Amino acid sequence: MVLLRRVVVVGLLVACRPDLSLRQSFVDGPRILAVRSVPAEAETKQPVSFEALIVDPSGKVPPFAVDWAMCIARKPLAELEPVNPICTARTGDFLIPLGQGPTALGTIPSEACRLFGPEVPATKPGEPFGRPTDSDPTGGYSLPIRVILAADRGDEAVVGTTRLSCGVAGAASGDATDFRQRYHVNSNPLIAALKVNGISTMGDTNVAAGPVRLEVDWPTCPDSDACGDGVCGPDETETSCAADCASGAVKGCGGAERYVYYDAEAFHNVTRRESMRISWFATSGAFAVDVSGREEVDLSTSAANTLTLSSAQKVLVWVVLRDARGGAVWQQLVLNVQ
Repeated sequence: MVLLRRVVVVGLLVACRPDLSLRQSFVDGPRILAVRSVPAEAETKQPVSFEALIVDPSGKVPPFAVDWAMCIARKPLAELEPVNPICTARTGDFLIPLGQGPTALGTIPSEACRLFGPEVPATKPGEPFGRPTDSDPTGGYSLPIRVILAADRGDEAVVGTTRLSCGVAGAASGDATDFRQRYHVNSNPLIAALKVNGISTMGDTNVAAGPVRLEVDWPTCPDSDACGDGVCGPDETETSCAADCASGAVKGCGGAERYVYYDAEAFHNVTRRESMRISWFATSGAFAVDVSGREEVDLSTSAANTLTLSSAQKVLVWVVLRDARGGAVWQQLVLNVQ
């Protein structure tokens, strides 16, 4: 057996670490900070590529051994964690190997919506009938993606997720049809600008010791839909606006997207906006908060944080921007403290 040094569920910020005094934002060795899929949301039998943000305090990531697999083990009803804990294993018949390297390519299993979605799972002989998986707060479902990073100080097992396009459960036929026509798969977000003390930067930046204001901007998404605006919104379909919603080429937005959500309490479809969240990481200093962002009712397209630095040094900073439906993007910044 392999003793994993740490276990992390990426994107859900659930972690178990041997030293609880360390803040999640502090990077003191090789780590996987995020995992994302392209596309951000996929149907069964659809090919998907996966990539990980692997970092090291030196700024140069050695060619560590990275092992990828899909996990098809359903979470037990009594399990409080967001995924089945056995998904962190190196081997098992519940893992679909995806190969090794910084990236991976796989195909969403045909039974994914039965295992992790709104469809009734297959029943094994002698077992009671299963129940569909409960959706997440955005009405979606996810397939676990297991990544293991082998480093000198020990292995790190990381479980990311890729969102599944499985439709909606419990809706009347009219609402279900409306949902299928108006729901558009998620797009990964984009970082429009990364600012240091109010100035946009893309490379090394000189700063003075003390508090440094960092800000992440993302694109502005339309508040209402207009055919031809370059975004396929929840009030547009392929029939009403082929320019934005052509089959296989639905145009998304890199910011807080509006999307259709089935409200099970009100028994009808509603339109919601994604919340946005930024996870902050650095090799030195102290952030005011480890995570910041905007709620779905907040129309702001940026979020800031303060990193307090002491002595003259070179500090690496990573920002990971995530939307509520599981999309992700990241960027690195180098601060030269004077």
